[in-house]
Amino acid sequence: MRLNLFGLNILKRQLNGLYSSNRSLSYVEKCRLIERLKADDLECASMLPLGKFMVYKGSRPLLKQKEKECNRSPTSFELNWLTYKDLLDHKDCVSQTAVLIDVDDSRTPRFGIQLKKRDEESIDKLEKNTDGVFTDLRITLFMVNWGEGQLISRSNSLLRFNAEQLFCSICQGKMIRNAAGNQRKCSECKTTIYPVSNPVGIVLVTDPCHEHAVLVRQHRLPSGWFTCIAGFGDVGESLESIVKREVAEEVGLEVHSVEYVMSQHWPFPSSIMFGSYAVAEKTELSIDPSEIEDGRWFTRQELKEAVSRVDSNPNILATNPKGGIYIPPRGAVAYHLISRWLKNTPVTNTRQCVK
Repeated sequence: MRLNLFGLNILKRQLNGLYSSNRSLSYVEKCRLIERLKADDLECASMLPLGKFMVYKGSRPLLKQKEKECNRSPTSFELNWLTYKDLLDHKDCVSQTAVLIDVDDSRTPRFGIQLKKRDEESIDKLEKNTDGVFTDLRITLFMVNWGEGQLISRSNSLLRFNAEQLFCSICQGKMIRNAAGNQRKCSECKTTIYPVSNPVGIVLVTDPCHEHAVLVRQHRLPSGWFTCIAGFGDVGESLESIVKREVAEEVGLEVHSVEYVMSQHWPFPSSIMFGSYAVAEKTELSIDPSEIEDGRWFTRQELKEAVSRVDSNPNILATNPKGGIYIPPRGAVAYHLISRWLKNTPVTNTRQCVK
């Protein structure tokens, strides 16, 4: 029944000028259109043949290399958006796994889909025909620009939500998803659940004179790689409380003057990273080895050199460099906290210039 109404539903919307107008949507119009697609299963499903698709093989999104004449950005790869026609061999995956990500400036709905792992031959064919490459998720976030990184994180979290939340936690009934993939309802007790983002505080701690900053190395990071102190929030904690507690736990410092800077969605797991600055007296660090492997006060010059190393090689995570100090590339909120601090960028300007 839903498929039979595709043409009628699309024609109706086109007559109303919702999808055919050449005028760009305002931010408010875009938000309201996305919300309507989430609420209307019929309309959302009818948009699939007209949509663009971010394609995943497992947790690996499909990327493509930017054309040289268009590559003026610090990143050399971009998302490989496919059309419904490109995915005719994977129509079942489109209809069964598609999750609504957003609507682009041309009013085209964009979805994320998950391919079936057992279809290796057709997946290899798709990769070849579209000049794409399925890329490790963690590396991907540092190979594309900030905006695309956030779309990747969002779609990955939505796909995981639908793949994992199959049964009701209350009555064990089967959970049924809506067309947009942003909610699931129990077929028995009608309990409805939504994706959840876990709060994470991440902070660059500096001395009062702003000449030194604390970075730490977690156990999973390669030698020479350092980042900002970060940790998940406990129930009932404010952002300031998360930051103060994490710094105390990891390096034994008491911080003050906590200032929120910016945020970032992060898919490991589905989290919202709240970036901030804080100040502490420059005293010796007391490292908790169960939390981190190393932590140090770094000078401005040391951090300038670390930023320069990352900026000179956009795909640095894929090259496994040796020697020197490294920080996360520009796809991470830690990069922007560090680089903007070095430039003395006002907090309000930091939020505006991240792209």
